[in-house]
Amino acid sequence: MLPRERINDKQSIANHYELNILRGLSQDIDKALDLDDMLYRFLCILQEHTSTRRAWIMLQRPETGRLLLRASCGLTKEEEKKETQNSAFSLSGAVFRTGGIWIAPKTGKYFPVKMIGDEPESVSVIGIPIVMDDSPVGVLNSQRVFPTTVALDEDIRLLSRIADTIAQLVSLNYQVRAREDALTRALDSLKTELSEKINNFLAVGRSPLMAQAQQLIRKIAPTNATVLLTGEPGVGKSLAARLIHELSDRNRFPFVAVNCSAFPENRIESELFGCEKDAFSGILEPRMGRLEEANHGTIFLKNIHELPLPFQSKLLRFLQDKEFEPVGGMKAVSADVRLIAAAEIDLSEAVADGIFRQDLLFRLNVFPIAIPPLRERPEDLAPLVGFFSDRVRRDLGLPLKLTREAMAALEKCAWRGNVRELENFIEYLAFTVPGGLVEAKDLTLCPNFSRNEWQAEACESLDALKDIERRSVIAALERNSWVQSRAAKDLGITLRQIGYRVRKYNLEHIIQRNRTVERV
Repeated sequence: MLPRERINDKQSIANHYELNILRGLSQDIDKALDLDDMLYRFLCILQEHTSTRRAWIMLQRPETGRLLLRASCGLTKEEEKKETQNSAFSLSGAVFRTGGIWIAPKTGKYFPVKMIGDEPESVSVIGIPIVMDDSPVGVLNSQRVFPTTVALDEDIRLLSRIADTIAQLVSLNYQVRAREDALTRALDSLKTELSEKINNFLAVGRSPLMAQAQQLIRKIAPTNATVLLTGEPGVGKSLAARLIHELSDRNRFPFVAVNCSAFPENRIESELFGCEKDAFSGILEPRMGRLEEANHGTIFLKNIHELPLPFQSKLLRFLQDKEFEPVGGMKAVSADVRLIAAAEIDLSEAVADGIFRQDLLFRLNVFPIAIPPLRERPEDLAPLVGFFSDRVRRDLGLPLKLTREAMAALEKCAWRGNVRELENFIEYLAFTVPGGLVEAKDLTLCPNFSRNEWQAEACESLDALKDIERRSVIAALERNSWVQSRAAKDLGITLRQIGYRVRKYNLEHIIQRNRTVERV
């Protein structure tokens, strides 16, 4: 280092410069994750507050060990290219190899700073090592920072502090990148495992109906077309939606599933569109909606027939314009989202009942896929039983095998709950049958079923439930002068839900007849 007596009365100038530079660096420290941008900002701040007009930063590439130019200020394109190509034989290479401070005088040669002698004013460029964990990871090169009237030690001191800050940012950036890479690998592994499970589940079907559905899924998945999945509860609509997403180009982005029947009418809009802070509506904190969460990915609207009629028009507008307004907001927000919808009822009947918009149905019904119920594809029962048995053995460590008689008994079941019911039943058997060998008599272990009257009891129970529901709807209508809106409130359900039940049980003529009598 230079003798301390060379630091003259210009010390206050150096301190002033240093304070301004450090203040500028601290203001941009929040952008540290964008390393190249941050390094460029450092050099711009250095140029703005000091005498230097040329500075550049070289960092080692971990994969090759070579020095690469990451940021520069004041260099021409030709100089940048030359610095990268000849980094091993340049000032940067010498600093990086030795881990010491080197200088290049105006003559063009370079050597360690301790050899400067008595002519510091002849120094053209200073090279400072960027050290991380006691090893050089890069080099900060700069022209003299202060006027030549200020001692060279002050240049070195300031540039060394900046190099230390750069080292901390590089370390932070490397740690974040390593964490991101680890998370990405873990996510890719989970997505691959999930895709295999979903694909295997849907692929075990051998029936023509299931083969047709699989073919449609693979045909439409690579496109951006809206898909409408229909089918009874438990047939696998959610899994089909997930498979469509995983087979598309959007699989790197979120898959967001929303059950439309899980939210009250006054909350579904804020759930999907989000909300802004608004004193009038009482919203205290802004919240991102599910559509914005799914940007560039896929949103799956399950039970879309449960959407309130007033909100359906807003969803239609989003499908047309790809824009929506958050609750309490004044500006439209755009989102690039693929929509997959699912319904358990015939939406054309819902349109006829006045509980679903026809224009929205036209938008949704671009590419309909019907997932068939299990009772319509009995040839898929045995493969599904084998699939769920293998999964129980693999995931739970419980062996399970069905005898031929037990399998024949299962084939007599109506399976009103479809594949979901079968899956739960197989898991139940795995926990309750000692040894894991299921015989026909073991099927009676399942509550509410008997071996010989299994299908009959299931059908009779379902019919009994339907009769109870029909009677309760009629009783509520009668108590409320046959007005559906009042009856719906009495039963604690929505108007569209009671409208569906009126249609389901053919109660229109009863309502019409009794309302006519009351008028008379």
